[in-house]
Amino acid sequence: MARLPRPPSPGRRRPHGGRPPSRRLHPARGQADRPPHLEGRLLPKPDHDRQADAVRRTLPADQATRLLAEENWAALAATLAQAEAAGHDPTTLLNNAAGRRELATADSPAAVLTWRIRRDANLPTPAPAATPDELRTRAARARTTSRTTGAPATPVITPPTPVAPDQVRRTR
Repeated sequence: MARLPRPPSPGRRRPHGGRPPSRRLHPARGQADRPPHLEGRLLPKPDHDRQADAVRRTLPADQATRLLAEENWAALAATLAQAEAAGHDPTTLLNNAAGRRELATADSPAAVLTWRIRRDANLPTPAPAATPDELRTRAARARTTSRTTGAPATPVITPPTPVAPDQVRRTR
């Protein structure tokens, strides 16, 4: 007789954070174009140029031109700079990431390379950008907790201090 899977209990976490299968199969979609974008735009010009030179030296001319023209290029530049600061060689990382699978059919080769390089270099995954609904929820929670974090509603009772046995007065 075949066993049926148990339904998850209310206190039990669902695998993969309850994400739908489409998000589990393609984790790179939407991740690389979040905070590293801003970080890449804030890179000093020499660092930005050094990463662009690494891309031009490592990849074929058509791929390098496409990457450097992409909107997600800033994220890739920031990731390469972070990896370089962590002691990795950007050229080697680019070679490994680009050689793993083809990039011609990717919607955003820069986003794919960013994800692969972050993973290869063990860089932290950027936090997801908050949606307007999430921002409103956070603001509401902050207002609610600030109202309730004042003085406690019940007084705090401190336990009596223990008395040493030789100080206890015996009575009969």
